Amino acid sequence: MLKLSEIAEVYISKSTYHGSYKSLFPKASIYSDILSWLKGEGGVTTADIFGDLSPSFDNLRVILKNRGGKKEKEKAKAKRKEKGKNEKKAQSIKKK
Repeated sequence: MLKLSEIAEVYISKSTYHGSYKSLFPKASIYSDILSWLKGEGGVTTADIFGDLSPSFDNLRVILKNRGGKKEKEKAKAKRKEKGKNEKKAQSIKKK
C-alpha cells in the first residue's frame, strides 16, 4: 500500500503538501463520515460532507474548524497519547 506522502508527490509538490495539506488529514480522520468519504466507502456523498460548499481543501479546513469542538479535540489528544504509550512499550521490548 502506498504511503500518503507517496501519493501526494504525484499530484503536488512536497512543500505544498507539508505546508498546507498534511495538517488536514489527521484532523479529518477523527470523523468517521469524512474518513469514509475520503476512502470512498459507506455511501457518504460529497454533499454529506460539504453541503452547499464546493469540495476543496480550503472548505475542508473550514468544515474541520467548525466541527473541531472541545470533545473531538480531547478524543484526538487521548488517541495520540495512547499511540505514544504503545510506541514506548514497543521500544522498551525491543531493547530487552
